[in-house]
Amino acid sequence: MWSKVSRALMQFPGDARHAQLLGVPAHAISEVGSIKLDQPVPPIPEEQSHQVMTWKNKRPLVCLMSSHPEDDALFMRWARQEPHMALLIVPRHPVRGADIRDAATAAGLNACQMSLKLDPGTQLLIGDTFGHMGAYISQSDVIVIGGSFSGKGGQNPIEPARLKKPLVAGPSMYNFQAITDGLETAGGLYRADEENLSEVLAKAMENAELMGSAAEAWVEAHRGSTALQTQAILAAIAPD
Repeated sequence: MWSKVSRALMQFPGDARHAQLLGVPAHAISEVGSIKLDQPVPPIPEEQSHQVMTWKNKRPLVCLMSSHPEDDALFMRWARQEPHMALLIVPRHPVRGADIRDAATAAGLNACQMSLKLDPGTQLLIGDTFGHMGAYISQSDVIVIGGSFSGKGGQNPIEPARLKKPLVAGPSMYNFQAITDGLETAGGLYRADEENLSEVLAKAMENAELMGSAAEAWVEAHRGSTALQTQAILAAIAPD
């Protein structure tokens, strides 16, 4: 069956190799990148951005983006060791906001929820609102990819890369492996684990500007997948 495929549009070299292993003819395979890299720069809601800026009160801010419970627990432990830092947890599922606050209280952290009332005296802000990711990212100094410290395969790192933010990811990024590898090779993303987390976050803070520029440049250099796929589909539907 696979040998009869006339055109296969694959994202990256690894995907192309897998297609060949399935039996797709090499001449039928094209590497076109990911349409996720074509997504626009996320909008930055001004009101919410100002609220986060006021809350952090000039403290260095680490954002754990699209997190899962296991990610939260690790970064709460980190925050306990770094009382001068501010932590923003944006859960993958915002309905977890109250649960995260309860977990923070149990862990000995003062926390507040974006959906309720912000308290500048707290170390942890829970971003449990919809449509405000741009505000959360823009006010953060380092972005940590959720799901990468909990074995979930990681979440999409492209939004913060488009906003020139330095990225830190844990051991598990199989959902976005090629993109993660590209960002890491370009210098826009650091990998960390539980053992060296504090060290890697400090290094990312120190090199934030260079990392953010490298991340944005890598994404920009790999845009264009939507046009390539559209052209290929149109050519297949109405060949010359």
